[in-house]
Amino acid sequence: MRTTINVSDDMMQILKEQADARHQSLSSVVNEILEAHLYGGRRGEERFRQQTYALGARPGINFHKSLDLAAEMETDYTIDKLELGK
Repeated sequence: MRTTINVSDDMMQILKEQADARHQSLSSVVNEILEAHLYGGRRGEERFRQQTYALGARPGINFHKSLDLAAEMETDYTIDKLELGK
């Protein structure tokens, strides 16, 4: 879409320098700057990736079965509690 806007001489000089440095047209540089401002840099970014950590393997426990894991953890807690005499 074509439109006309008024840009200060200083700003136009900066935009032209950016276009030359990036080897892009003035229009594409203006569009990128506007998108970055309006979308807050969220458009076209890499997808968020959560960092994970190894928890260590527990023999005989299938981590894909959460009820088995919960039961094992409860058993460990109960044993620890009995050993402390509480």
